[in-house]
Amino acid sequence: MVVAPGSEVVLRSIRTAVGGTPIVMIAIDYDPVARNFITSLAKPGDNITGLVFRQLESAAKRLELLAQVMPAARRIAVLPVGSIQPRSV
Repeated sequence: MVVAPGSEVVLRSIRTAVGGTPIVMIAIDYDPVARNFITSLAKPGDNITGLVFRQLESAAKRLELLAQVMPAARRIAVLPVGSIQPRSV
């Protein structure tokens, strides 16, 4: 068994390297179903299982709070790390 913590890149690399060895993913801020790593969260299939932490939904709330703290700010930049896909909030 191999643990694949964090990003989509880590999971992809480990999946390529270990072949059929069971993998426990810890997916942070990406959708392993949408990225075709697993077939569904309920029944992942193949040799990958694990946890998914989705923090993307809270991004809008974080920006809302930042706007309250800094009401004079005209522009706010968000610099994603890893495989987070850009999206409007």
